[in-house]
Amino acid sequence: MFRVELVVACAFCATGLFVTVYGLATLKFWAVYGPGPAFVPALTGCLLALIGALKAVLLQRARRARVPARGAGQDWDVETLVKPLFSLVLIGATGFAIAWLGTTVGLVIFVLVMALLIERETVTLALIVAAVLPASLVWLFRSALSIPLPHGFFF
Repeated sequence: MFRVELVVACAFCATGLFVTVYGLATLKFWAVYGPGPAFVPALTGCLLALIGALKAVLLQRARRARVPARGAGQDWDVETLVKPLFSLVLIGATGFAIAWLGTTVGLVIFVLVMALLIERETVTLALIVAAVLPASLVWLFRSALSIPLPHGFFF
């Protein structure tokens, strides 16, 4: 169980670093009057990398102290590893999709896939959340915070 959790923690850290570097390399971090389109990906990537690194450090400390891991002695199912790793792949794919499809469409697809495939919610609830959440986020960043988001083929 330790190795599985360590792999997931390292994957989160690597994904966070990739999102940060990719966002900073392809988008403008600061615009004339405030944060640019790379601000949110860079901040999100840094937080994701920090969470992954913190989890890895905590796992190493628990291993050195010989503290049994949470759920020690219990069998773990495939979903323990697949869910977080699929989430990371989906986050990365969404980052690339936003560049071509636009923020709104990319986030709608992301929320739909997360709700239907990972959380296994009903189609009705997934559609409602996929409509409300991205629209709210786009409004928050574009209108309330005046942070430009990447525009793609659609909007």
